[in-house]
Amino acid sequence: MRRQSIIDYGAPLSETTGEVPVPQGSEVLVRVSHCGVCHSDIHLQDGYFDLGGGKQLDVRSGRELPFTLGHEIAGVVEAAGPQAEGLTAGEHCIVYPWIGCGNCALCADGDEHLCNQPRALGVTVDGGYASHVLVPHPRYILNAQGIAPEIAGSYMCSGLTAYSALRKVEAHGRKGPVMIVGLGGVGLMGLQFAKAISQREILAADIDAAKRETAGALGASGLFDPAAEDARKAVLKATGGGVAAAVDFAGTQSSLHFAQSIVGKGG
Repeated sequence: MRRQSIIDYGAPLSETTGEVPVPQGSEVLVRVSHCGVCHSDIHLQDGYFDLGGGKQLDVRSGRELPFTLGHEIAGVVEAAGPQAEGLTAGEHCIVYPWIGCGNCALCADGDEHLCNQPRALGVTVDGGYASHVLVPHPRYILNAQGIAPEIAGSYMCSGLTAYSALRKVEAHGRKGPVMIVGLGGVGLMGLQFAKAISQREILAADIDAAKRETAGALGASGLFDPAAEDARKAVLKATGGGVAAAVDFAGTQSSLHFAQSIVGKGG
């Protein structure tokens, strides 16, 4: 199989080749059609996360080079081991990459993404920047029939991030409008999830006018510039005292301050 792999941190990815693995036991072999590029992939390729202020978080441990990135994986089921049940060869699928050790208490409770000995595809185990990827069990394979493959894999990262955040404020969202702060890729996905699961108004805020325009086209009923001098007053006026919930997808000090400042009583 062909892969684009890290040969050295901070260097461009390079093509590597190997035998196509034969799935054993419960393993599933997926032929990759699409794999998204997450911003974390860029940090992993660099070998560090930039924390600002000249500080860096070294992330070079936990994997041997060459290593294949890619955790937003879409493709088709090509083969399965004798103990892998419930799948059909040729089935369009996406792959849940946040795989744990399978033996600890966190994994037993279904929280594999929190496992301290992770086997996450594209992070600690070779991932989807390849023609094929080996998945340890069918439970990590989700049928993606009818979903455009060029976006399907992203649901396993930015999609889950946005959906999880919106579910946490779902009860508050029944009481009044929800504000989405930060309209990048994850924020815009969060906006669309919010529109799908809430019957109340969904508002949106970003310092970038073009992003606010996109949010409006996607159905946001109110658009705000957090950098504007009267932004907080404008939101409080428009909502009659503040939003029921605000979700900050920007994660900066200023965006968090704005999000906290516009939440109404009980929000």
